Amino acid sequence: MRVEFFKSAISLNGISIDSSLENVEKLEDELSKKYGNSVLVVNNIASAFRLSLSAIDTKRGDKIICSINSYPEIPQAIRSFDSEPLFQDILLDNYCVDIELVNKQLRENNNKKLNAAIISHFNGAIVDINDTLEIAKNKKVTIIEDFSDVTLDRDIKIKGDIAIFSLNHRLNGVLKGAFIVFKNSDFYERAKILRNCGKVYNNKSLPYIYDILDIGYDYNLSQLDASIFVKNTFFISEKRDRIAKLYNEHLSRLDAITLPKQKDKIIFYNIEVKRNRDFFARGVLQRGVEVGLFNIPLNFTTYYKNKYNFKVTAFKNALLAYQRVLTLPCYDAMSIDEAMYVIDVVKEVANKHV
Repeated sequence: MRVEFFKSAISLNGISIDSSLENVEKLEDELSKKYGNSVLVVNNIASAFRLSLSAIDTKRGDKIICSINSYPEIPQAIRSFDSEPLFQDILLDNYCVDIELVNKQLRENNNKKLNAAIISHFNGAIVDINDTLEIAKNKKVTIIEDFSDVTLDRDIKIKGDIAIFSLNHRLNGVLKGAFIVFKNSDFYERAKILRNCGKVYNNKSLPYIYDILDIGYDYNLSQLDASIFVKNTFFISEKRDRIAKLYNEHLSRLDAITLPKQKDKIIFYNIEVKRNRDFFARGVLQRGVEVGLFNIPLNFTTYYKNKYNFKVTAFKNALLAYQRVLTLPCYDAMSIDEAMYVIDVVKEVANKHV
């Protein structure tokens, strides 16, 4: 008989959930099989970015390329090392970073402090980074792909050195989690140590003896969260796609708005309001439909505006997108009746808005 030092099972609403120490390993094994590389799961997407930058030994003064429309977790991870984000504008057709600007930055920047480029694949649209990889290889720059806006049921070919995915979308954000795929074994081994406060257990005869090799943090996903994610690893969001299809079908003829070009496998359903977006949004909100924005250009925010003396006009396409984009409700727990009500409200407001 073998008795483990710690193992527990808890019950939530009468459902027994195994929170043993094997669930994280099970989840990592499943993800490793799917993506063909070493995987580490972490407690949230912010931890994934910070741990990835730690794994590539990011230091003070380093330069990291990213989109001006990045989620705040990305530049905040960069700034936590006292490194500098090199922001790039976006494309208007899919709101992803303009990869030609990234390539130009890589070609023209001969600063040895340029350490990495984070390429965000926004809302299901995949950026072509083939040229970027070749330039980055010559410049010895690490490419980190951000797939946090890509659903996990898709067949994704990872091309960068590191890839980051979110686990949140499968359970509508009720639980938080993320995972990192490493194509570079050195980055993986370093990250594995740093994920657990830099601790290692190398004494096989006395397994409770540990050493600390570096300064890390507790980035670990809890075993309880892992036990739930293991049972829903590649959840396919058919409901969200059905709602998006309804929107595409019923809202396509409205003159006041433009529908998204990405038609399925989306995380957000973004429309563009051709004029006076906020007035349009108030009309929808007043009728009981909550709307939002997928993000705000970082040069609009107080910290980055003051830190880098940005003007709101500094990134032309990001400004245009911000002025037009509005995100409609579209999630797995949403009923068809609710979706049809959203359609009726958007039609009513759009017809008055013309």
